[in-house]
Amino acid sequence: MVSNVFKNFECPNCHKPTIGFWRRQIIGPTAPFECPNCGAEVIMNWSGYWPIIPFMALWAISEFVESSALYWGLNIAGLIIWFWLTNQFVPLVVKSPPPTTKTTG
Repeated sequence: MVSNVFKNFECPNCHKPTIGFWRRQIIGPTAPFECPNCGAEVIMNWSGYWPIIPFMALWAISEFVESSALYWGLNIAGLIIWFWLTNQFVPLVVKSPPPTTKTTG
């Protein structure tokens, strides 16, 4: 079960599972990932930040609760929802394809 949760994600260029779970969480428009298999530069577009909305809503609600347990529960739930939405619905894209080597003939 745990190995399914922390599975590697496919590179959108070579389709090999080379992107680790935690690395996937921090890929962004300004934080690309270079695929070790094909060398492609993989990013998430700016439009991929919408999954943060539930986290921000739960965080805002948690600021008004009295219970420490409820405060942390709301924040942790928001974080889990954010990760899940990002991993399920936000595609990774190739920013720049790997350089091709030319052979002289």
